Amino acid sequence: MHQSRWLPILSVAAFLPLSRHAAAQTSPPDVAAAQILRLRRDHRWTDVLARTHPLAITRFKRQIVAMMSLNVGMDHSTAYASQAQQNILSYMFRVRSLEELKATPAESLLVRFLIYTESADTAVKPRIVGAVVDGDSVAYVVVSRQRPHFAHNEPVPPEFADLEMLEDDSDVDIMTMKRDSLGRWVTMLDGGIVFSMGGFGISLHPQDEPPPR
Repeated sequence: MHQSRWLPILSVAAFLPLSRHAAAQTSPPDVAAAQILRLRRDHRWTDVLARTHPLAITRFKRQIVAMMSLNVGMDHSTAYASQAQQNILSYMFRVRSLEELKATPAESLLVRFLIYTESADTAVKPRIVGAVVDGDSVAYVVVSRQRPHFAHNEPVPPEFADLEMLEDDSDVDIMTMKRDSLGRWVTMLDGGIVFSMGGFGISLHPQDEPPPR
């Protein structure tokens, strides 16, 4: 009697770790990546943050502060460069100085960046091609974005025909997914969300550019 009373309890306890791992596997990395892209498209910034790895958010702020600090230390040869930097602080990150940028929480800076830049990705619909899992906690998701086709008012010269064909090609990027402390697949902000295979840069909307000098 004593042994049979404890046997069901021990059996349930033995399955608890497996149950948690199985729950983490219910959303594969490619499905999780697609969900993150939809959340960004729908401007659900709190949910985007919840599905971003904390290390990626920290890395984002470090990159931004480093870039803006580099600009501050440069010898600006024109007033245009100085004004462009100030416009980035004002329009993109809604701060008045580099010091205020440093004092702003990384999560707030990321959301402000996504809000400012999300319009650049609305005409290019991302498509998840597939994923490759590297061990238990890292996966790489292939994201394809179709380039928009631009109509030409005049025929394209023969020497530029190849360039016209490239306009319909798709850009491919890689989104790194890692498991968080809850076992969920979350983004490292690459794959075109913030960082991409083509690099990382900051640019203003045309209306926010300072007038040419």
